[in-house]
Amino acid sequence: MSASLVGSEMCIRDRTNMNVRYKASAKLNDTVIIETWIEKYNSLSVTFKQLIKSKETEKVFIEALFDVVAINEAGKLYRRLPEEIVQAFKKDDEKCPVCV
Repeated sequence: MSASLVGSEMCIRDRTNMNVRYKASAKLNDTVIIETWIEKYNSLSVTFKQLIKSKETEKVFIEALFDVVAINEAGKLYRRLPEEIVQAFKKDDEKCPVCV
C-alpha cells in the first residue's frame, strides 16, 4: 500500500493491522472485481475495506480490513496523520452522499 500527496514528503503505506476473511475460492479464469474504500479514519490511522468478488455473480471471495499509518520518505512514523490528509478525507466525505 502506498499513497503519496503531490508536493509532500508524506506517505501512507505501513499496514499496522490486517484482517482477511476468505469466504469462497475463485476459479482459474474467473473475472474478479476488487473494490476498495475508506471505512473510517481518525487522526492516527486510516482503515480500508476491500472486497474481491465475482464479476458475473457478485459472489464475495474475500473480505478484508486493513489499517495504515502515515510515515515520511525516511520511514519515520508520524504520531498523527498530517492535517492535509485529514482535510482531504473530509473534503471527499462532503462530496459523498453515502458517507454522511
